[in-house]
Amino acid sequence: MSPLIPEHKTPSRIPALISIVAVLQLALLGSSLLQWRVLAHRFSKGQAYMQTQTGDIYPLKPIDSRRKNPEVIQAFTIRALMLLFNWPGPQPNAYGHIEPDKGVVVDIGNNGTARVPSHIAVASFLVTPGFQEAMLKRISEVVPQNYFDGSIEVLLTLDQVTLPKTTDVPGQYEIMVVGNRHVVRESKLPGKRVPFNKIITLQEATTSLVPVGETPIEQKVYGVRQAGFLIVDIRDISSKEN
Repeated sequence: MSPLIPEHKTPSRIPALISIVAVLQLALLGSSLLQWRVLAHRFSKGQAYMQTQTGDIYPLKPIDSRRKNPEVIQAFTIRALMLLFNWPGPQPNAYGHIEPDKGVVVDIGNNGTARVPSHIAVASFLVTPGFQEAMLKRISEVVPQNYFDGSIEVLLTLDQVTLPKTTDVPGQYEIMVVGNRHVVRESKLPGKRVPFNKIITLQEATTSLVPVGETPIEQKVYGVRQAGFLIVDIRDISSKEN
């Protein structure tokens, strides 16, 4: 006996669903492989990133592997000394107006403070912690007070910079520099001359990557650190070392 209402078999949708899932899985796999290739390409070029606790991601920049080259070490030393001991006169402010350097306040111990030229605040990050504080204190003691009223500037000239020699400490070098610091008034040249004869001790940085920096102060600080060296000591040349 035939049914009053003819039965029609409903085609199964399971094969179609399986096909859709398979296509999505293949697409996801392809996307993952593409991301892996991009990351592998970046890391092959020495590119890396740092993620902070807040979730922000910053690019890292590799330090030049040629930093052990004697000429590179010598060039770093000259640049570092110019940043630390060359104190220019009045400079344009953010609005383009020429004004004296107001300086940066530093703690010199015993609840005392003093001022150093502004750009030294960044340049001092070329110096190892501990020695950094001592050096800032020493600079605050020798910077002329009328420097901050814009009437003078202090210029560093170097007559001789030797190639580096290694010390007993791995990754450490010494360079001898001979020159002068000139306290100059525009209306009275050549100004007062103070000998600057020093032995600079450098240490290779242990990190191979430094952040590029996002804020202006980060960019300045990380910029001076990208050379891959830190100053661990600056001492006068003794008669035995002449």
